[in-house]
Amino acid sequence: MTLVLDEPQVLVYGSLRWPWAVETMLDRLLARHREDLVVIEGAATGADTAAHAWCERQGFSLDRHRCHLEAAVGTEQR
Repeated sequence: MTLVLDEPQVLVYGSLRWPWAVETMLDRLLARHREDLVVIEGAATGADTAAHAWCERQGFSLDRHRCHLEAAVGTEQR
């Protein structure tokens, strides 16, 4: 059984160590979901930063790239 989402969303957060893994995952999700993919990240350093840069390179608009700066309170911000 394959799960099909009406609005495929991915929440990206985590380690500073594997930014290439974030990019690879997002590339695969984009290939599968195309214009329906929504990326959510919290504006922290690490995986969030990699996701943010990836979204900017892809030209994602605000409705497809949800960067929650308020979620980064108390963390190192860009």
